[in-house]
Amino acid sequence: MYYSDKFKKDVVNRYLNGESVPKIHKDTGVSKSTIYEWINSSKECFSITAMQKTIDRQRQKIKRLESMIEIIHEADFFQEIPLEKRLDLIDKIWETYGINVSCDALDVAHGTFHNHQKRGKGKNYLHNKRKSELLPEIEKIDNEFHHIYGANKITAELKNRGFNASKNTILKIMQEEHIHSLRMDKNYCAFLNGEKRNVINRKFDTQRPNQAWVSDVTYLQIGNAKPKYFFLCVIMDLYSRKIIAHSVGETNSKRLINTTFRKAIESRDINEGLVFHSDRGANYTSKSFCDLLVEYGVIQSFSKPGTPYDNAVIESFFQNFKTECFNHYFDIRNKKELINIIDEYINFYNIKRSHSYLNYVSPDDYERKYFEHSKIPRTE
Repeated sequence: MYYSDKFKKDVVNRYLNGESVPKIHKDTGVSKSTIYEWINSSKECFSITAMQKTIDRQRQKIKRLESMIEIIHEADFFQEIPLEKRLDLIDKIWETYGINVSCDALDVAHGTFHNHQKRGKGKNYLHNKRKSELLPEIEKIDNEFHHIYGANKITAELKNRGFNASKNTILKIMQEEHIHSLRMDKNYCAFLNGEKRNVINRKFDTQRPNQAWVSDVTYLQIGNAKPKYFFLCVIMDLYSRKIIAHSVGETNSKRLINTTFRKAIESRDINEGLVFHSDRGANYTSKSFCDLLVEYGVIQSFSKPGTPYDNAVIESFFQNFKTECFNHYFDIRNKKELINIIDEYINFYNIKRSHSYLNYVSPDDYERKYFEHSKIPRTE
């Protein structure tokens, strides 16, 4: 049967306006499959109409909100609230919503609010009032985060604590009070700690787990004809000599160190005061890694330049790994196979391999005895 283009369009419009296909079929006698075919061939029309319906809904919502506001004002709702209280409320919200919107919402003339700011209290009354509220929190955050946060991060942290303020306001207060972020450069850690101190100082004996961690990176070559190089980063707990985290990367990068440290943090319960010892490589002294240590209250310790014995325990682990495991594999084809070999060895090292320093028990068993004796819940 022949149907005109106008008839087809009318059928599609009925569908777009909310009528069901069965109802249109019943009214017109057109088969359901034919109706669906016409609808599918009119996707452009459907998209435009759907967009228009969305716009119409938003317009209706806006109109409804405008009507509600108008009713509130017509009913003199705000006349029940003293003007001074409304002005005080605007003092608190104008930075978030803007002066004009805040005044209009609370039925206060803009000029009245500006006069309120200046009335016998000087041109900077509003700023000074905000400053008196925010400065104690700014100083608290600055001290908590060891003076490393600038205006952006302090603004974000204030928001997390329930204080709404613009970055410009925070920056102005910081400038007025001479609160500055420490300069983050390659000497950041040295500046933060006064100097790159060797806190461990070859004292590798600790009294409990998570008192001191040591870390280092070693490179591993696979393949001979076309050699590929990978880097293994490990973190060891000095108490049990357990490898608590490790990662493999294609470069000896900040990301490799940061990733490994985050793995360690996720697997252990630590307290502020944990010592983290490493060499002075750029990845361990980078701003991003130092920030990470500061975030968790970790004290950083460094070996002296060119002194591998300052981190002898981790050097010994790498030697054992290569002698007992890695050097016996000549056909490692890719990174995935390398990671499997490393994972298997570290699992063996932690769980089964006896250690002379630990009275010939494995790191895992040594830790377990500590937690059983101290009755402290153990984390894995």
